[in-house]
Amino acid sequence: SITSSAEMTLTRSDNGINLSLVSTDADANEGPGFVLYRNSSSPADSDVLGQIYFQGENDADQKVSYVYQEARIVDASDGTEDGRIETNVVLAGTAVSRVLMDATETVFNDNSKDLDFRVESDNDANAFFLQGNTGNIGLGHNGPDTILHIKDSADTYLTLEAGSSDGNCAILFDNSSSTQKGSLLYDTDDNILKFEVNGSERMRIDSSGRVGINRTPAVTNSKLEVGGADNVPLINVEASGNTAGFGIGSGNLSFFNGTSAVGTIALSTGTLQMTAGAVSSPTYSFVGDTSTGISRPSGSQVNFVGGGSEKARINS
Repeated sequence: SITSSAEMTLTRSDNGINLSLVSTDADANEGPGFVLYRNSSSPADSDVLGQIYFQGENDADQKVSYVYQEARIVDASDGTEDGRIETNVVLAGTAVSRVLMDATETVFNDNSKDLDFRVESDNDANAFFLQGNTGNIGLGHNGPDTILHIKDSADTYLTLEAGSSDGNCAILFDNSSSTQKGSLLYDTDDNILKFEVNGSERMRIDSSGRVGINRTPAVTNSKLEVGGADNVPLINVEASGNTAGFGIGSGNLSFFNGTSAVGTIALSTGTLQMTAGAVSSPTYSFVGDTSTGISRPSGSQVNFVGGGSEKARINS
């Protein structure tokens, strides 16, 4: 052994190796060992165990530790010992933490510098990419525009796989209070795609392709079923600010102009019932000539209108 209270320096004038540790033992156990041992009589939490410095000079002929590693004791308690090691690299003249491993976590870029983190696979230089200045993550992409940006070389797919035969796969949408407000869920054993909004299911598509909005499809061979309140338009179409639609209420299929009912079909009898109309806008008219047709001026009467004026009337 060599014991010294002073620094030991091994110097050579060329680029060869300064120190080699050689073991001639032929077994399969430990090879050459390099130990930094702090033999303290009063070990304590946060004690530095040792450092390794990688030094060179800058262009001002100054010695600089460009990279160094430091190990510390986190917990010196017998039986619950914890350690820590950190790698620091000089960035713009200041040493910053690049990798830190302690008792609770492994941290990259603990000093929050604008440094990208990239993992390369056999076929993708950006299999995993964390953008330093935004925190956005790219999978297959080195310029992520959002918190998660996925890109493949051609088509891009995202797979959610259930862990059991009756498991579900879902995307959940929470507000800032971590309250789930919506979801897109696929029931893998019943083969149902469900859409949840504001905490309740609002639409589903079942295994036969039937679509239910505010209801579970129950009519054989139907393709679209809509549930809702009575006597209001359940399905609307809009063009140029005008809306028209239909709904069900009081045993009738009702037709609406905006929110006003303009006609019904009695579901029990199939009879068609329309609003009374007027001479200027008869109930039944013709395309291109809406002022000519038939209307009901009063109870038990029918009139025939042409060009916006009454031409004949039939009463009871």
